[in-house]
Amino acid sequence: MNQKLKAILGSVLIGGMLLTAGGAVLADTSTSDASGNLKTAIGAPGKMMRGRMGGPMGMGIFGPMDRGDKTGIKGNMEDVAKSLVEQGIITQETADKMTAYMEEKAAERKAEMDKMKDMTEEERKAYLEEKKASRTEGKKDFLTEMVQAGILTQEQADAIKAYLEEQAQAKRQEQQKERLDNLVSQGLITQEQEQKIMEYYKAQEEERKAEMEKIKSMTEEERKAYFEEKKSSNSSAKPDHMQELVEAGILTQDEADAINKYYEEQMKAKMEEAQAKRQQEIESQLDSLVSAGTITQEQKEKILAYLNEKEEARKAEMEKVKNMTEEERKAYMEQKRESTPKKGEAIGPLQELVDNGTLTADQAEAVSKALFQAKHGPGLDEKENSTTSSN
Repeated sequence: MNQKLKAILGSVLIGGMLLTAGGAVLADTSTSDASGNLKTAIGAPGKMMRGRMGGPMGMGIFGPMDRGDKTGIKGNMEDVAKSLVEQGIITQETADKMTAYMEEKAAERKAEMDKMKDMTEEERKAYLEEKKASRTEGKKDFLTEMVQAGILTQEQADAIKAYLEEQAQAKRQEQQKERLDNLVSQGLITQEQEQKIMEYYKAQEEERKAEMEKIKSMTEEERKAYFEEKKSSNSSAKPDHMQELVEAGILTQDEADAINKYYEEQMKAKMEEAQAKRQQEIESQLDSLVSAGTITQEQKEKILAYLNEKEEARKAEMEKVKNMTEEERKAYMEQKRESTPKKGEAIGPLQELVDNGTLTADQAEAVSKALFQAKHGPGLDEKENSTTSSN
């Protein structure tokens, strides 16, 4: 299953409700190819991939950014609705209607995802093209939909939107303050610099809001032309907001480099911790298969060696891609995409062990289910990794 098709509705409710107003884009930073190899987003040569606010991927300017809780749509909606009732923006009756509406939409989206999941790549593409062609209006946020459904008045929708934007901004500022306080405690910036960075961030936020208001009032055609013009006027390099702080005279280059190094070390430590945890989970799952008599101890050792070999190959590929120019990286990824097996042609992640006689097809299927379906490893897709038995 294409990673882009994964449902994201329940992850961050506020982001979803303010989609057209805030321009939020939610995307995976890693996907997997047909053999289960991790494809990680790589940034400019010698640097970590930069996130939306300029820090290393997933970091923000001042450190790791919260991903939002992963509770279901019902829990999120009930919390938001309860808060809106407490603020006197809506009644409890309206809150109940909003919750029911969001649950209904979540169910519809899940049904559509399930339908698309069973399509071929060509069928999925045709389906999405047809859906796009039949759409008479641009994308609507949920507040607009609720107004059209008669659940909210326009006045209520405007009040809710303003309240949610205010809450989201307060949360962002709180997170930024925590990260800056951490940098101060680490001796990487001073208290005075923290204040200047917060003021800089506030100015950037105001500019962003002004731009979104400008875009919001455009027609679909004007919006498309605006983004095309903006895209062509920007350089191919990703914006480096940390460097902007240097150019603004808030940080020295040495200070910016020290902060980037600190973040990279923090990210590396988190990745190593996650990898060690995953390694323990894999060994535990394999031990269970050995105890059950599904595989032998010798086969377990060979599976671990094989997976470690693939992991090392993945790391080597990341280093290779990291040192490419933007054009070389684009060409390389396009070449990999073209060589990736299509739906129905994909092989399981342990097919090589079947081919060399280490495992039988049944054993490979059992191991794949234990390792890649019960608990996904980074970048491993359940649909793709359950195809071993068909090979």
